[in-house]
Amino acid sequence: MYVTSIIRALIGSLPSFLAELGVPTARLRGRHLHDRFSSSSVSAVLLLSLLSLVIVGGILLGGITGIGTGTVSEPADLSSTPAVDADTSIQPAVLESTSQRPLGPDAHEEQSFRSVAFSQPNADTPDEDDVVVRLEDDHVVTAAVADRMPSDPYVETVDDGDHLIVDEESSYDYPVVQTKDGTVATVGDDGAPIARINNGTDLVVLSDSGSIADTIVVDRADGFVKTEDGRTNVTVDGTPIKYPNYKKTEIHPTIQNVTAVNEGETIEIAAAFEKREWGSGERDVTVRLLDSGSPQETVTRTIEIGDEERISEVLEYETKRGDHTADEIELTIDGNSDAEDVSIGAAGAAVVNLETRGTVEGDALEVTAELDRFGTVPEGKQDYPITLSINGTDVRTNVVTLAPDATTTETFTYEADRDDVPQVDVRVSSPTDSASTTVPVLSRLEHDHNIRTEVTDTTIGGLSEEFDVSAVFWYSGDLPGGETQFTANLTADGTVVDQQDITLSGSSAANATFTHELSESAPPIANATIETPADVTPVELDQETVITFDEITDPAARNGQLTATVTVENQGETPGTETLTIEPRNPYAVESDGTYTASAPLEPSESFTETVTFDVTEDAPPNLDLVASTTHASEMRTVQIRDNESRFEIENVSVDAGADGTNPVVTATIRNTGGAAGTQDATLTFDDESIATESVSLEPDEKRTLSGAVEPAETGTYSYGVTTDDDSVRDTTTVEPAADDSSGIVGSVQDTISLNGSRLPLLAASLLGVVLVGAVVVGYRTDSDDLQELQERMTGMTALQPAAQKLQQAARNARNLVSNGGSGSVVVQNGLPRTALIRVRVRSDEEILFLEDFELAEDEQRTLECLPDADQFEVGAGVDDIAAHEETFQRGTAEVGVVLQPDGITITAL
Repeated sequence: MYVTSIIRALIGSLPSFLAELGVPTARLRGRHLHDRFSSSSVSAVLLLSLLSLVIVGGILLGGITGIGTGTVSEPADLSSTPAVDADTSIQPAVLESTSQRPLGPDAHEEQSFRSVAFSQPNADTPDEDDVVVRLEDDHVVTAAVADRMPSDPYVETVDDGDHLIVDEESSYDYPVVQTKDGTVATVGDDGAPIARINNGTDLVVLSDSGSIADTIVVDRADGFVKTEDGRTNVTVDGTPIKYPNYKKTEIHPTIQNVTAVNEGETIEIAAAFEKREWGSGERDVTVRLLDSGSPQETVTRTIEIGDEERISEVLEYETKRGDHTADEIELTIDGNSDAEDVSIGAAGAAVVNLETRGTVEGDALEVTAELDRFGTVPEGKQDYPITLSINGTDVRTNVVTLAPDATTTETFTYEADRDDVPQVDVRVSSPTDSASTTVPVLSRLEHDHNIRTEVTDTTIGGLSEEFDVSAVFWYSGDLPGGETQFTANLTADGTVVDQQDITLSGSSAANATFTHELSESAPPIANATIETPADVTPVELDQETVITFDEITDPAARNGQLTATVTVENQGETPGTETLTIEPRNPYAVESDGTYTASAPLEPSESFTETVTFDVTEDAPPNLDLVASTTHASEMRTVQIRDNESRFEIENVSVDAGADGTNPVVTATIRNTGGAAGTQDATLTFDDESIATESVSLEPDEKRTLSGAVEPAETGTYSYGVTTDDDSVRDTTTVEPAADDSSGIVGSVQDTISLNGSRLPLLAASLLGVVLVGAVVVGYRTDSDDLQELQERMTGMTALQPAAQKLQQAARNARNLVSNGGSGSVVVQNGLPRTALIRVRVRSDEEILFLEDFELAEDEQRTLECLPDADQFEVGAGVDDIAAHEETFQRGTAEVGVVLQPDGITITAL
């Protein structure tokens, strides 16, 4: 602008300068300036022009080298500097975008567009007053308003190639388009000039009235600058103005989106094309696939480039078999390229989904694969091998036929085993695709443990009616495979009577009712259960059978009969037939097989009674166990077995004062300890005189008490006693005078023994008994651990049995004499389930102080006043079939207990 101002000043002072030289002047107006000059003044004008050029050159030289007061800066780079217009920028905005490509077959969704940034193509930036073409349309404008321009944007005259500028011209009131030498461009040869206005339109053609008549553009057909509406050439002195690069193109592609396809399908490439030169028309775009940068396939597509600065196109590329290896797609136009990732699935069968659930060892694992035929090559239906692999091992292959775009499912089964616990890796594959998952596998034990059962209801009918049990089943935890099946059984007393197949699905429970028909011939049900693979659940039942021995022959005789009456009662809630069996535990104790059986159907609370008689053998043991039993109950009684004869033994003899206080009364108790009934005469004596004789009949174990009064007796000592065929007992008593205010009977043989001559035979017998007992005791003391041996020796003297019985009684009397000075008692309790023959012995310092044999019934107790006043003593006891036992005690022990039990004898201080 500085130079331009100087030139304008020179031109403005030219008339006065010429006048000083004597050259005629006139008003200069535009293009008529040459008409005002005479031929004689041409030389002067040329001389003046040369002088002006010299002056301008000097100024320019001084300006460039910094001479003078001002400095001219280098022109700004318009490609990177905002334009002067406030509302216009040379660089377009940059669109931000993110490109994410889909993966896998059939991923056809559109992607986000890549960002596109266009740059200023021209390297030689024009001045603001230069007349140029711009890329955004066909208009010819000044560089000051052109947003983007081609690399060489200048329009020029056809003959000289002069560039045009816009500058002030003295002939006009506004800047006009002209050559740099000042020749004004006009519409046609002598039309209106091209003016610049500042309303944004820039270069226009004004009408005579000053309004805008037209604008100027470049004709894309031939490149000439013309008015837009009138299509009239713009010329300089008749020479047309043209844009010489009107056919030049330079297109830059930018790929914005690429669809993912399968082989045989069409890729759609969305691309933006930036025009960096002004030319237009059809252009070829090369599309090719790249495999790791190497070209794989190339096709050409044509696009139409118009007057737009940029265009967007969607190009298509049809894939074929084998294209799945490509990883990029590239566009090339005018030597400029852009590439983007591409995803092409191999044509084939895709495994798009696997459906399976956990399973249990021993059960089948089901795997369902969803298969999709992707790609269209080759055409028509195709067979594809689909393989199931478990833990990396192929276990099954199925062939599946698929048409293009077809979808199907294929189900595989695999039986899991113990080695598959706790999980397996499952893979289903085709030649071109695969899918994998992990499936849990439970052990059978763990699976069964999770099955739960609860009995919810029980209904019990009568005989020949139904027994119903309702139960609910469920699975605790996550059910493998979503479903399981198992068999549940109803058992009655260990026998399966009904079965139900149970199916559990998910978290739902299952209900089932079991039915069993009650039979008249079957016993009442005592125990019922619901059995599953997990456990056994009891069915609560109230069942009780009670067996009672109403009557029984006890004792019974060898070679005699044993009769028992037994009642069976159903005290439970279940009906049924009870079968009663009565039999001895020792089969040889009775004749024949010794077993009796009877049956009867019983409703709850009903009963039946049976009586049975057994013939007892000669070899029957002393104690016979008789057992009565049914299916659910048992009862036993122990019967004493004796010889088949009666035996009348004297249990007790005493003398008491009579009613008048003076006359004694002899009383005796006689018991039949034999095995048969019998009759004997029993005689009571006093002072060796019979005072009463009675015939006594007794059943086994029956007893009778006899008594006889004695005439008043004088003071003295008298004998008394009782005699049977099997036993005889004699004692003495002292009769005191009545004045002593006594009862007349002061004591018994335990208190004193009279030695008058009339009692010597009895005393001799007693002493003989004591001698015999002492001999046996001496033999016993050689083996102090066997109390039973003494009894065996005594009872073994069968030859002396009648006399021994009498001597035994005398021995008792002697022992009782010894015990009279004791200081404590022995309490004997029979805890055996039978009557027992017992021997109790007390000794001190190896001397026997007390020894007695006696019988105790079941649960019977007897107290013996026999403990001595000694520093230390031993108490021992023995039973016929239980090992003897003895314990030692110290002075001060007041009471000792002896308990007989089946597993032994217990002796302890009480």
